[in-house]
Amino acid sequence: MSTIRSIRTFATSVFFLQLAILQMFIPNLLLACPTCKNGLHDNGTAAAYAISILFMMGMPFVILSCWVTTIIRLRARMDDVAMTDLDC
Repeated sequence: MSTIRSIRTFATSVFFLQLAILQMFIPNLLLACPTCKNGLHDNGTAAAYAISILFMMGMPFVILSCWVTTIIRLRARMDDVAMTDLDC
């Protein structure tokens, strides 16, 4: 079980490392559209609007990741309890 966790942790780390490298070297490709990119530099209203859109897009992923993390932890806890019950 720990081998699977270490593989998942490694895969997650590699994914986020690749995403960070993309952000550093080709940030223009990661921006939404040319209109938004130009609007971010003109005034603060466009920047605030862009940030609110990013916040709204990120919330479902945060909520889903919290649910998945909770379920995984509960299942691991249930497996540990089941293993200790078998040892008695």
